[in-house]
Amino acid sequence: LAHPHWCGNTFDDALRHGDVVADIAFLAMDLERVGAGALAARFVAAYRELSGETHPSSLEHHYIAFRAHIRAKVACLRGDPHSGREARDLLDIALGHLRRGRVALTLVGGDPGSGKSTLATGIADHFGWMVLHSDEVRKDLAGISHTARSGGPVGEGIYDEETTAATYTELLDRARLLLELGESVVLDATWSDARFRAEAAALADSTWSDLEELRCEAPAAVRETRVLTRLRAGTDPSDASVEVARALSARAEPWPTATTIDTTLGRYARDAATRI
Repeated sequence: LAHPHWCGNTFDDALRHGDVVADIAFLAMDLERVGAGALAARFVAAYRELSGETHPSSLEHHYIAFRAHIRAKVACLRGDPHSGREARDLLDIALGHLRRGRVALTLVGGDPGSGKSTLATGIADHFGWMVLHSDEVRKDLAGISHTARSGGPVGEGIYDEETTAATYTELLDRARLLLELGESVVLDATWSDARFRAEAAALADSTWSDLEELRCEAPAAVRETRVLTRLRAGTDPSDASVEVARALSARAEPWPTATTIDTTLGRYARDAATRI
């Protein structure tokens, strides 16, 4: 006789519904288990594209790790001569996806012209993370376009202390929304004030996110050349002039918890990404 829970409309609703991504992850895990990791990645990407799903990649990694862990348990319970090796391989898959699925808050800072925006964008592209730029947020608050010129002396206009504090508050508020949705975030700002770095650390702690701190560094001549080049181009949201850059550099507070990234040479964005 059929079990009553499986008859007609008596099926338990708690067992009827499940996350489709969890089922997608099951096949992805099996493909990876048999050595077809590239095919697994293509399959998951195709599902995301064709279904129009907007879930964070951290959820995919969570479910693949979950499925691999269950399969490892089954292998251990089976107890045949090959089960130990199979369980270890499956646990390696689970651990790898747990690491890749971690949610991270990465601060990328430094003086104007130090290459922080390039580094922040490069890290975000490398991992598929979100990136927020303080220069854009500042101009959003001011109600002007990102490329509108609003330059002036340090501490005046939209660069006064009140607006700067509001900019960092908004930057962290936007980051919180993303982190709570399982999206890793890169925040591009000078981070020269220890007060704002402490607020970012508190945000990472409250959202169970891994905090990464990177400080870009380059010789003054290199930084100033970059500042002049982007001002002439007129397409960058930063308004910093050479004079402003020098003033900000002189006012920057020590950042002992950050990893220093030398941006003098090319490819520093990719090299830095490998350290995270």
